[in-house]
Amino acid sequence: MFIGITILFILGNASLAFILFMSIQKDQWLDKLFKWQKMLRDFDIKGTPTGMAAYKILGGCELCFAHLISFLGYWVYLVFIFLLQTEVRHWAIWVIFYFIYIPLTTNVSLFFIKKLYQNGGSNRGNNAGNLN
Repeated sequence: MFIGITILFILGNASLAFILFMSIQKDQWLDKLFKWQKMLRDFDIKGTPTGMAAYKILGGCELCFAHLISFLGYWVYLVFIFLLQTEVRHWAIWVIFYFIYIPLTTNVSLFFIKKLYQNGGSNRGNNAGNLN
């Protein structure tokens, strides 16, 4: 059951990263609702280290965005597992598992974004040239 739940969370996290990345592109629903691309452009124009980091993490870099979603998804996964298992022991195992889960989920998310997004149509926003 543990392996099945883990695989479902990894695939679900990757799918969520793909959907969110598509949704923040120019003229998509999150961009229209929150003016996402304008916010990213403002971070990019600032040129400060903090602004550039925010630009990359919030959608300017596919890998950084996938890693953010993977990081947040891990904590949702951890809470879900702890709700299933009421015993709060073996913390060392969870710390080790963190270093397996995050890179794996980041790479699967990046695969979903790059491979599925390549076939997603012509409305790709500013990062279309980076999807080789």
